[in-house]
Amino acid sequence: MRLVAAALLILLALAFSCLAETPAAFDTAGEKSTPSAFGKETAWNPDRQTLQAVRMKCVEFGGEQLDECFAEAMQNAGASAQAASFSRLFGDGTFVRRFREYGHVDVAHVFHPFRASENQGILLVNGEPPIVDVDDIALLPKEGIEQDKTYLAIKKSFPRVTTWPGDRTTKYPLVEPLPEGGQSFVVPYTLRNFCHACEVLGTAFFSFDFDKEGRFTGMRFQRIELLPKKSGVKSEIRKDNEQISFVVLVEEGKEFTVRLPSNRSAAFRWRPVGTLDGHIVKIERSEYVPFDEGAGGEEVWTFLAVSRGDTEITMEYVPRYEGTQIPVKTATIRVSVRPASVK
Repeated sequence: MRLVAAALLILLALAFSCLAETPAAFDTAGEKSTPSAFGKETAWNPDRQTLQAVRMKCVEFGGEQLDECFAEAMQNAGASAQAASFSRLFGDGTFVRRFREYGHVDVAHVFHPFRASENQGILLVNGEPPIVDVDDIALLPKEGIEQDKTYLAIKKSFPRVTTWPGDRTTKYPLVEPLPEGGQSFVVPYTLRNFCHACEVLGTAFFSFDFDKEGRFTGMRFQRIELLPKKSGVKSEIRKDNEQISFVVLVEEGKEFTVRLPSNRSAAFRWRPVGTLDGHIVKIERSEYVPFDEGAGGEEVWTFLAVSRGDTEITMEYVPRYEGTQIPVKTATIRVSVRPASVK
């Protein structure tokens, strides 16, 4: 894994050294190149209404068409030329919402408007390589965490534990000095019981280290923090309704699935609420998939995107038996159906 990570970082650094020879971020023909440094002028912080308007202008596109459409639309909505250039460079409509300077290496808090989940992210920029995406989970080193006693205890109770991006607000990363003038950026990751919407088991912290010249030197596992213990008997019925939210982007004519945590042994089930907009989506099928080990599982709901448009599907988690049908969980799925790609 370290060799793979190192290879990717070296390739990015080489690409940067070649592209940085061009002084402008983009030439008149629209070809991309990497600016020598990112600064506060790359930030754009629109209100929700403005962002939604820009997003809807480009929702039907993909690839370079999406990159160009979004960058142009955000600049027309008041973003700087530097902010638009960064969005083109990173792609998929991603833009910088906050920029924080720390010396040789800086922090860009970004927003991914077209992702189904994990819309907020953190990039470490202006070092070597010029961009390090801390949310590339596959690059996290496994050696340290797999030897940690707390992690091993979690994995024993929850064999399907998975790692997801954690708190991506401006609270993180924590920046710590290293010997000889280096910098360490400490980033949290959420440990969950398998799926994105499943139970949170704790938080793992990893550091991204740079030397005094801003060269990336590697990642290190730091520690795990468990959730505070809750008093009282664990119950499937909670005092407050738990809210789960998804955003789905899909082409018309294609199926998409939504996976919801469930426990048939506790006599609960998911069901849709109200009437679906059958002109846009329809239910194809659903199935319960138990976990290999331990209690619980998932309900996998498959939908068909019928035609272009936006709609919302509401699901609620209720007892299977007659009587009270007060939901203990509610899931909201916002669906945006794009035109089918031209092949």
